Amino acid sequence: MKVAAAALFAALFMTGARAEANGAFPDSIQVLLPAGHPHQIILATNFGLVVSNDDGANFDFVCEAAIASYVSMYALGPGPGDRLYAVTPSGIRYSSDGACTWSSSTGDLAGPTDLFVDASDATHLFAIGTERTDGNVNAAGLYESHDSGASFPGPPVYSTVPGQGLTGIEISRSNPSIVYLARFQNAPADPAILSSSDAGKTFVEHEEGGTLTDLLRIAEVDPQNPLKLFLRSSASAPNNNDSLVVSEDGGQTVSVRQALQGRMSAFLHSVSGAIYFGGLIINDDGTIGNSEAYKSTDGGKTFTPWTTAPRLRALAERDQKIYAAGDNFKDHFALGVSSDNGVSFQPLVRFDQIRGPMACGDLPTTCATPWASISSLFGIADAGLADAGATTPKSSGCDYARDSGSSWPFLGGLGLLLSVIGLVWLLGSKRSRLP
Repeated sequence: MKVAAAALFAALFMTGARAEANGAFPDSIQVLLPAGHPHQIILATNFGLVVSNDDGANFDFVCEAAIASYVSMYALGPGPGDRLYAVTPSGIRYSSDGACTWSSSTGDLAGPTDLFVDASDATHLFAIGTERTDGNVNAAGLYESHDSGASFPGPPVYSTVPGQGLTGIEISRSNPSIVYLARFQNAPADPAILSSSDAGKTFVEHEEGGTLTDLLRIAEVDPQNPLKLFLRSSASAPNNNDSLVVSEDGGQTVSVRQALQGRMSAFLHSVSGAIYFGGLIINDDGTIGNSEAYKSTDGGKTFTPWTTAPRLRALAERDQKIYAAGDNFKDHFALGVSSDNGVSFQPLVRFDQIRGPMACGDLPTTCATPWASISSLFGIADAGLADAGATTPKSSGCDYARDSGSSWPFLGGLGLLLSVIGLVWLLGSKRSRLP
């Protein structure tokens, strides 16, 4: 699985979005598939993590109280370790045991907004954060870790000047010495892609102002071609629409390949070479309208509508299966899987089918109160529910008795209304990070 692609648009839904604290309606926002643990599936939500250790037969709950408040994105290190990272305003948190226990990074990194793990070296990470300049103005800085994210010592390896910011960092998988940064400048609008050919020691700036004045974020560095970039371009008011932008020359020039009518929410570059992406359309009154999705089979040169896609929140891939986080109400699944290249999707889990707090460490105690709120909201019985993808639930090492005959509580029109309200709030508040 491509970590950055899976985590690509987490900030569209996550920054500051805690179901308990803000009233945002629970929603799926990210899919993580650990390479070294082929039976584990992690669905990130705006109320914590939903984890299966048995190929999706059962899903258990890891609450934000056990991780950190206001998680803005998650990321995975490469296998076999599969260290899991959570980016929060207070710092980086990490887990080496499948989200059971969490520790905090140390060092000079403050207010992190993005993180990328080197696919060729699990000990090597970059993170974007803030630093305080002599004039007491917070500027963006790029920090580096060589101990699997346990620490991010200063000074930053790259710093912006006041008035500039960084929207993303990514390391090429085919050539780890090539690193890219996406940068913006508030006034005048001046997006830029910065490239490094010496593993981030120095950067060359490529201003895109002659082509675009929109905010740029890195969707992916092509897995085979280190000079090919897929970018998300976000227009400012009045239309606020996104486009998929491609650079074939390491960020020196860019071209728009497919425009959207709304905000991009998911991107996947399949091992087959096909590219899938989509977004959610925002109506004139600010409500969530229809979704739209596209597919390319020629490396991103042209795109055709992907009409069978769910209402995409996130995409990931494992063993030639496409995993999609969808609309828990309208798609009737929070997470689904396709074995036919996205032609059809089978439900894996709905929110009313989460079994309860994951039975490891202190999670049963720490997550008891958040779980009471979530289970009450979705009408989950004390005995729990069977999973959407299994008629006979499998054991995942958690001591829960489960009822396989439950029905899906749609919560009626109120639930749909709350879903729309929550999504509108999320789309309007999550702008700070896309890798």
